[in-house]
Amino acid sequence: MWPAAFDEVVAVGATDGSKLAPFSPRAPWVNLIAPGVDVESTYLTGEVKLSSPPKGSPTATFSSGFAYWDGTSFAAANVSGAVAAKIRPGRRDARQALACICESPEDGIGPYTETDT
Repeated sequence: MWPAAFDEVVAVGATDGSKLAPFSPRAPWVNLIAPGVDVESTYLTGEVKLSSPPKGSPTATFSSGFAYWDGTSFAAANVSGAVAAKIRPGRRDARQALACICESPEDGIGPYTETDT
């Protein structure tokens, strides 16, 4: 829960696009929600030994340099990117950009409410 529960931190929960992800905290200190399930991101290329292999092969081959992930860290990265996209040097700083996102949710990013659980 720390550092997310600090007042100065923007805590982000993860959604699957329509509802809060099962692994996402349902807590009063969560400020925003954003996509955090099946998020495509960079990864290794080649054969990777799996620490918890599913039934079958103990390795997986990644040829594209990308993989799909779940996690609140990916949701937080979505919020960071949205804030960065709304910054306008000399006109809108990061705090103002964050306020814009909170006031006008878009791209699956918006305020967390108790009804999201």
